[in-house]
Amino acid sequence: MKRLRRSAWIALAVLALTLASLRVRIGASGTPAPAQGSPPFGTTLPSIPAPAIALVDQFGHPQSLAAFRGRVVVLTFIDSRCTETCPLTAQMLQTFQDEIGPRSAHVQLLAVNANPEATAPADAAAWTAQHGMSGRWLFLTGPAAQLQPIWSAYHIGVEVEDGQIHHTDATYVIDAHGNEREVLPTADLAGLNSESHALAASVLPLLR
Repeated sequence: MKRLRRSAWIALAVLALTLASLRVRIGASGTPAPAQGSPPFGTTLPSIPAPAIALVDQFGHPQSLAAFRGRVVVLTFIDSRCTETCPLTAQMLQTFQDEIGPRSAHVQLLAVNANPEATAPADAAAWTAQHGMSGRWLFLTGPAAQLQPIWSAYHIGVEVEDGQIHHTDATYVIDAHGNEREVLPTADLAGLNSESHALAASVLPLLR
């Protein structure tokens, strides 16, 4: 029953963010759906252990979520071929890191690949370099069969339609004990500063 309550809570939270923003991630050849106003930034989650993640990073090195206990984790989902909307998330995370300064050493940024067709570490490495995230995060990937259960566990819908990748837009804050604390959306370019401020406001109290 505990897992059912957790699943229902997070599914509703992510659904609320998705419906509020009316956005999905779309691949490189697509155009993002127009935003229809900004959702309330931040949905607090029960402090329940985050689902396990075990993949490889952009360097081909095995990584697990559990390995980052003791650090706050900011977890997001990125299409490894996207050039339209996922870069906004990268920009927001860069601004967030710059805003919190030296305290960012206690925060681990993780991205999980949301493209089932471009899953090689080289795909994650290329996207990382192209969008200014080298040295800032680990971009985790693996075969689609390994990615799909993680998407499901975090309520990330991923669809391929006419060669375009659509996925749920959500970023999780996970505390140093490995518990989910908040799920956040990413809006549009005009909202990046407010999003980075709100992310900092969510993360900084967890660093005390």
